[in-house]
Amino acid sequence: MFRFLGKLIKRTPKECLQHDHTKFPNILANEYCQSCDQSLCYMCGNDHMSQHHPVKINHHSYANMNIQNNEDLNEKDKLNLETLRAFNTGSLIQLDINKLKCICGKPADENTAICAACGSATCSQKCHQELVHQDKCKFHHNFTEKANVVSLRSILLKNAYFLFDKGYAQGTVFSRTSQNFISAFLTTQRSSIFLQRGFRQYGNPEIQTLNAMDIVNGADLDKEVHLMRVCQCKCTHCKNLGYHPMHVCQLVCKSRDLYIYRSYAQENPVEKQQTCGCQCKFCSSGLTVLQHKKIDCCLKCEFKQKVDF
Repeated sequence: MFRFLGKLIKRTPKECLQHDHTKFPNILANEYCQSCDQSLCYMCGNDHMSQHHPVKINHHSYANMNIQNNEDLNEKDKLNLETLRAFNTGSLIQLDINKLKCICGKPADENTAICAACGSATCSQKCHQELVHQDKCKFHHNFTEKANVVSLRSILLKNAYFLFDKGYAQGTVFSRTSQNFISAFLTTQRSSIFLQRGFRQYGNPEIQTLNAMDIVNGADLDKEVHLMRVCQCKCTHCKNLGYHPMHVCQLVCKSRDLYIYRSYAQENPVEKQQTCGCQCKFCSSGLTVLQHKKIDCCLKCEFKQKVDF
């Protein structure tokens, strides 16, 4: 009995000691960096992963590719399941604000916000706390009991409206969290926004939010170059890393570069054979022949950033 209690106490996460506690108090060290042999909080874990360190992530932020019951789904549920899986794996999603509702049933307005941790839209912090109490938003597991109300309800529609009305272009980022969570961008319309999810997924969007989501067709490359999405590669290297973003394994895993290369070759059959006229450091370095085709440098050359995929 005492031996069991000793192991339980030892395994219980303690407060993280790796960052400034005066700025960020009451955050649990519930992750572990394998290369540094240190227990970390999710914020310090993000810093370590930005340096390609293998970090064991807390299971509360694992992607969940299922809705409540996958058996006997109707057609609408099947569509929502497809959208959910695309969203959770980093595909670009368009959110129709006119269809969006809070979990309480209230239509979206300028006070509506989306939680960058769980992905659900709510009209108020009170409604979001209902998701926390039901453990549908699991972000609170990163904090001690001393922490006040914690939330990543940071994708604010009023910010999107403000930037759109000021004339900012499609693709302008208005979310306030890193790409590890959910990023939000303007579209060409005031009544919709783009969303793209990272690997830190503390719950799934509620059905009221899923009903307003659509997968953006033709945006496969937007997904492939999104390095903070969850890796789904089954190679030995990626299996050994456990749950991780593409950023950690991209130096070893070749699937991403191969996909980009093939996408460029297939979608630009004429242009790929043209001579590259770029003067970037790579193309003029001698690492490739000075007179080369665009397909030869599409993974390294700055020109690839200008290609309309």
